[in-house]
Amino acid sequence: MVFSKNDTLKIKGIAILMMYVHHFYLSPDRYGKYVVDFFPLTETITVYIASALKICVAMFVFLTGYGMAISYKEKEQKVLYIKRRLFTLLINFVFIFLLVQIVTFPTGRLFEIYGKSGSSVIYFFIDMTGLARLFGTPTFIGTWWYMSLAVILILLFPCVYKALEELSEIAVLLIVLLPYMTGMDMSTDLLRWIFPMLLGMYCAMNDCFRKIEKFEKKMLGKGADTGFFFIEIFVITALIMARQSEAGTYISVITDGFLPMSITYFSTHYVVGLPVVRKILEVLGRHSMNMFLTHTLVRVTYFQDFSYGFGNAWVNILVFTIVTLMISVGIELIKRLIKFDKITGVIGRQLNLE
Repeated sequence: MVFSKNDTLKIKGIAILMMYVHHFYLSPDRYGKYVVDFFPLTETITVYIASALKICVAMFVFLTGYGMAISYKEKEQKVLYIKRRLFTLLINFVFIFLLVQIVTFPTGRLFEIYGKSGSSVIYFFIDMTGLARLFGTPTFIGTWWYMSLAVILILLFPCVYKALEELSEIAVLLIVLLPYMTGMDMSTDLLRWIFPMLLGMYCAMNDCFRKIEKFEKKMLGKGADTGFFFIEIFVITALIMARQSEAGTYISVITDGFLPMSITYFSTHYVVGLPVVRKILEVLGRHSMNMFLTHTLVRVTYFQDFSYGFGNAWVNILVFTIVTLMISVGIELIKRLIKFDKITGVIGRQLNLE
């Protein structure tokens, strides 16, 4: 089994849909004032699933670890690769950040969030670098908290990669068990999400997906595809139930590592290859970052009534996905019009990133 960059995009497409369901129906207080029909599911089942889909964060982190490990291994100038990766992340975020500020300026939200004191400018620039969560300062959109985590994970990547190279499984165990052994606060973003990153890297460096596929074919023979379909469904279901159990908070560091791994493997085998589905997921994957960075403005900040206003829970998600995808397409069009790639190229050369 070859897990390609194209497959990564498709899995990101799945992850962004997971995130939308999670954010829409995590709890009744998010949709309670609207009439929502959850057919063909029930409200209780939908809320349970939406709560479990918090793993969308772990999905993105897992895929980041996997993709970076593949690229990092191929690069001769590894420090330069990390700098470029960080630059690409931040320059695209800064563009969307400034675009959002311009579009929403007439609403007065800028002053509402950052205030009008002397420190407001500092808050603005900290948020623009994606580090508001790290410094505990105001952020324009709550879901931008992920940027701080993304920056930290990229900066830590070379050290974690080195540990995996030299210690392999021992490094995995140490990083997972150390916080438990030392009584650290597991709600800290880095401690909570480092394992999915680590596991993604480990899978890439050790060709785990191919080995799992080889093992299943050896064990199940001709019935491997059918047999492993049900085995994977069982594994994913068991991990979700464990995550949502009373002990779920305590073991979420572990489940949020193995769930993305299992979902990625299962989806690559049985979902992303479907004729129409693969095209849709690829498009969503390509636009997933833009959609992530802007969707909260639509769902909560300015157009909540519209977002929840179509009666059926899944029609809400469908319309919302189309709208936020169109916003992302618009963002990419603006980038082309202002020759964003050329601008970033010039900045990159000035920073010796070429």
